[in-house]
Amino acid sequence: MEKKYISRKEAAEVFGVHPQTIANWLEKGILLGHVAQGSTFIDIQSIDQLKASFGDIVEAEAKIQQYKVEIKEQAAEYRKQLAACNEAQKQLSDDTWIYGSVFRNARMLAHLFVNAFTALSTNSNERAQYIVVRFLMGYRISEIAAEFHLCPERIRQIIEKSINRLKYANKVGVMNNDYYRTRKINDMLMEENMQLKAQYIQLKEQLEKRLYSANDPDNILNTKIEGLHLSPRTYHVLDINEIETLGDIAYSKRNKFEKLRGIGAKSMKELDDLLAAKGLHWKMTPEEYCL
Repeated sequence: MEKKYISRKEAAEVFGVHPQTIANWLEKGILLGHVAQGSTFIDIQSIDQLKASFGDIVEAEAKIQQYKVEIKEQAAEYRKQLAACNEAQKQLSDDTWIYGSVFRNARMLAHLFVNAFTALSTNSNERAQYIVVRFLMGYRISEIAAEFHLCPERIRQIIEKSINRLKYANKVGVMNNDYYRTRKINDMLMEENMQLKAQYIQLKEQLEKRLYSANDPDNILNTKIEGLHLSPRTYHVLDINEIETLGDIAYSKRNKFEKLRGIGAKSMKELDDLLAAKGLHWKMTPEEYCL
């Protein structure tokens, strides 16, 4: 008995397509079939009829798919162009508003320009200021040229040069700020330096007074050797070597005294004990004593 139906898988093998494609053809009515016991079976006669025109159908579907892709690409490009047009329209609207605002506020802008131009000019050029102001007020270059008896190109050069000077406004402002800040710091340092100099002079005067005033009772370094209660031998050695004060001893090196003629170990010990008792030591400096 000749088969009237085959499975969906077998039909897919006949056409070399996926079984899902067979299901799609069934749904579209391209193929005929029926469901039995939960499985789909395809009518062989409809398969034979389709085989004759299969090539045309596959080609048509391929073209349809290609058209879908092209339509998607065209739609994406259209959306992109539409977005660009909307942005351009918005920009044009914004620019139109800006230009309108500029001309509505021409007097204010002209006034601001004059202030900025004057601040940046080392020598004020009133003619250049006036030319730029007229230009900002909406006068044509040809009208300004006729007013000043100059050619239009010369007027254009004056306007361009004047406006270019405003490019350095920010830099000049920064330089001015740095200058005033540096000047303020310099003034503070100068004042501090003057205070330190005054303190130095005061301390120096106190030091000199303490070191060299013989009438200062606190300056034990000025004590004469006669009042140190030294032994006769030690006093004699110091006297013949013209050592007059306690400072002459403390400011000297010990080995220098050891070389004095007539001084011995006993006298050196006496001088060591003397310095220690006074809170002094050999080879002192005046600053050490004052500190």
